[in-house]
Amino acid sequence: MYGNLNYWLMLLVLLASSNMAIADTSPAPQSITNQGIGTWQIGLGIGQSKLNANQNNLNDSFSSTTSTSSYNNDGFMFRVVGRYNFDPFLGLEFGIVDLGNTIATTNNIDSKLFSTLSGFVSTTMSMHYKENIAIYAKIGAHFWSQDLNANKNLADGTNLMLGAGILFNIYGGTNRMMSIDWDHYQFDGVYLESIDAFSVNLVFNF
Repeated sequence: MYGNLNYWLMLLVLLASSNMAIADTSPAPQSITNQGIGTWQIGLGIGQSKLNANQNNLNDSFSSTTSTSSYNNDGFMFRVVGRYNFDPFLGLEFGIVDLGNTIATTNNIDSKLFSTLSGFVSTTMSMHYKENIAIYAKIGAHFWSQDLNANKNLADGTNLMLGAGILFNIYGGTNRMMSIDWDHYQFDGVYLESIDAFSVNLVFNF
């Protein structure tokens, strides 16, 4: 649906590396720890999601599946994330994440069962390892929806999410950065137990 994942990852890295992506107007190199109170960040990310499905319930609930069906638990994901930094250590993160599709393979025929979309809010705690590297952890809640198509909802709910990431200041200023994130999303266990998402993100500071 989204094309080759390696292509999109390469495209994001090239975009982040290009000086044309956004002009860095900082008068002099700054460190991540120089971010002041009340700063905002917006991140755009792509990556891979690993779905942990309840296969017994899926077999019983969908006519396209049988006891011999197998499930593709790997899916392309993308996300849009915002963060408000109260100070260099404490922040509030929120965003929308497309966690990909659950695919069943029966008699060598693939069929999409549903897609999963999540909105989340979490508290973040950061530790500055070096001037240009920050490590952070997050915990919060996500509000998820599993949809058969654009007009029909299968299930929804609210569950725990948590994660961790590394923020790299690879440009010398603080207007533009890169992050690598791991996020874990819990579900109600009816169709999905959990999803682990790994993403590369281009981060803009304001």
